Amino acid sequence: MTSVNRNDQGPVPPGMRPSTAWAEQAACRGRPLALFFPESGESPRAGKRICRHCPVQMPCLVAGMEERHGTWGGFTRNERAALRRDAKKAQAA
Repeated sequence: MTSVNRNDQGPVPPGMRPSTAWAEQAACRGRPLALFFPESGESPRAGKRICRHCPVQMPCLVAGMEERHGTWGGFTRNERAALRRDAKKAQAA
């Protein structure tokens, strides 16, 4: 069984899917998704506060780096975009 890549690049072969085993330990597990995917204009603070104390914050952030929506690893879409820009600058230097 193949899944669809979240980046709309077509099917991802089973052996190439990243592990999500870390999600079993996530502090957000069982919490309302609206905390991590707030509506436009709503604050992401409540979700970010939960992420701050999560034991799997880093793998969550890595998994969410290319996501277009939501709070992943305690970072919003715009904050993740800034991390990507900083990483590209550091690679170029």
